[in-house]
Amino acid sequence: MSDAEQRYQQFIEQIAGKDELFVLSDGESFALLNSDGEECLPLWADADSAQQWSNDPALVPRAITMDVWFERWVPGLTGDNIQVAVNPGESGDAVVLSAEELADAMQAGDG
Repeated sequence: MSDAEQRYQQFIEQIAGKDELFVLSDGESFALLNSDGEECLPLWADADSAQQWSNDPALVPRAITMDVWFERWVPGLTGDNIQVAVNPGESGDAVVLSAEELADAMQAGDG
């Protein structure tokens, strides 16, 4: 299992039973990664991990409640054709999948 896959599994385990997940925002927009030409929204299970990943002081962790994630973000990201990068490493390596695939894994409680 790669480091990215291990971090993905940790995310799924950490997020179970939590009320929120985290993205990075500068107050106007959200941090995006580029993975093989696709825009990806990086996600974390906790604010500390998100903050540690960023070296841009303008980017701060922003909590998204699970209700809002499932009701608005998953359909919005899907409609905008933006993938998610789960718990990216320092170099940006991450498991990349659709918001719908991640939502299904989160609801199932396994990766």
